[in-house]
Amino acid sequence: NNELDHRKLESALFRDHGIIALRRSLAQLGEAGVVSEALRRGGSASLGPRALLVDGHEITVAYFRTGYWPGHYTPSAACWAAREAIEASDAVKCPSALAQLAGMKKVQQLLAAPATLRRFLPEVVTARAR
Repeated sequence: NNELDHRKLESALFRDHGIIALRRSLAQLGEAGVVSEALRRGGSASLGPRALLVDGHEITVAYFRTGYWPGHYTPSAACWAAREAIEASDAVKCPSALAQLAGMKKVQQLLAAPATLRRFLPEVVTARAR
């Protein structure tokens, strides 16, 4: 667990740059409703239409410490709604849902199957992969 390292970074970001770091679970974000309906309808003078808001703060980076396993999305409706809102926002996602899926062992296993490789790569390359 590298939470202490993250806390040091959070402290330095605030001390040196005035940047606030917020920690929220997917369930907490789902309960709070992370994107303002008013912003979805066209934005404001200072925030774009896809701004991600949490507790009145615009979020510019969403760093995931969870969401790597289906069990992390409980209660499912609220958690998936939060993840969908984050993905639809202008915030930088680390990792994005696509990158997170690509890193899952089962997805890697399916992508490495010979039939899948033949679909995306020339036969010369797939023959070498066998």
